[in-house]
Amino acid sequence: MNRSDVLYYPEVDSTNKALREYLHAAPEGFTIVAGKQTAGRGRMGRSFISPAGGLYMSVLLKPEKDSFSLITSAAAVAVTQVIAEKFGMPCGIKWVNDIIKDGKKVCGILAESVFDGGEKPAAVILGIGINLISPEGGFDKEIKDIATDLGIYLTADEKIDLAAEISGRILELYPRPESFVKEYREKSVVIGKEIYVIRGAEKTSATAVDIDDECGLIVDYGSKTEVLRTGEISVRVK
Repeated sequence: MNRSDVLYYPEVDSTNKALREYLHAAPEGFTIVAGKQTAGRGRMGRSFISPAGGLYMSVLLKPEKDSFSLITSAAAVAVTQVIAEKFGMPCGIKWVNDIIKDGKKVCGILAESVFDGGEKPAAVILGIGINLISPEGGFDKEIKDIATDLGIYLTADEKIDLAAEISGRILELYPRPESFVKEYREKSVVIGKEIYVIRGAEKTSATAVDIDDECGLIVDYGSKTEVLRTGEISVRVK
């Protein structure tokens, strides 16, 4: 993808929020990158800690149909491919959208539908946050045991290049599930694991059995099975 379609800010409140201003004027694939976010957002309404040193980017997508699981799954594969190719670091994927390195989270992905008066979303804004280096003083205490980084310092220009490569890869993959579903399944770090399915304050024990052709997670509760299309899980620690 062309670097001219990437806009860099040293600091923003949220790249997803900033990208909304370009919803109608920008082409699909237009990307905003920030060196730091002051109000980054994660899944389930959580804050996403975004200190200086990371790569925080949002990509504008205009899919013909709205499918969060496939869009986030394509993005997860795209990120792992680019990290492996550029830095020689293999990463896994924790369903549905966390990138895992050495057993810890190195990247999070958040897709948001944007409606413009119609029933169909006008666009999807895809936010990606990658921990390139640890923040000064280390990760905050609430995430220090579950987060890691790539150990790579990048300049602003290098972040723009990396973001353009990731965005271009996402544009190649997401319209064609056959191009990434098999790899998404192969890179799963949860298949065969004992997990908790989390719904609000409720945690239900299950086994992650497989991932289907729409990137849904097949779970076995013992008495029944279910395919999760969205939601949250955690791997049970024995």
